[in-house]
Amino acid sequence: MPSSEPNQPRDEAVARMLTAAAVHQRRGDAAAAWRALDDALAVDPHSAVVLTRMGQLNLEAEEFEPALACFQRALAVAPGLKDAELGLAEATLEIKRREPLSPEELLATGGKLPAPPHNASLAATFSALLPGLGHMRLLEFGRGWLFLGVAFVCWAMVVFGVRSPGPLRLRLTPLFWLGGLLTLAWHTYAAVDAYNLAQDLNAEEQRRL
Repeated sequence: MPSSEPNQPRDEAVARMLTAAAVHQRRGDAAAAWRALDDALAVDPHSAVVLTRMGQLNLEAEEFEPALACFQRALAVAPGLKDAELGLAEATLEIKRREPLSPEELLATGGKLPAPPHNASLAATFSALLPGLGHMRLLEFGRGWLFLGVAFVCWAMVVFGVRSPGPLRLRLTPLFWLGGLLTLAWHTYAAVDAYNLAQDLNAEEQRRL
């Protein structure tokens, strides 16, 4: 039976261990945080606060099944505990997201996994033609404007590198060749960056599913 009677020495010991666990967690020492929580649970096996903190640590480690079990135990001891209810909802949602497609869902997709939401090749093509355009297509407008702005500088170097000493005569200065080289390099880099950006966005979408 869970104990609901106050016990000052026990409660103070549990509070000290919870504080230690929080300190270890801030320092990035998950193992030490777990040891402190295990010690706290040994002192008070029915502490809803300790069980909730265990669930939260499991959530941070993306261990959703153990997190769900911790939150369920916490709510069995203290129904209505807000942090435990929120954790339970998050763990349940993440478990649901990671469930494989059912035969009906797989059939609805034609037996194939859903296509990535961002076409990396198309984004690369757009940014190769006009640096930044592929990024803007991915809704990365700040990055897109940056690529476009640098491209304008490269194009300006090409334009101002052309001299006309006389009618129907053009002289290409070193600025023209430097601008042309930078333009080619920048267009190539923009295409590669847009492709990698689309791949990263697709990977992020997959992790959310």
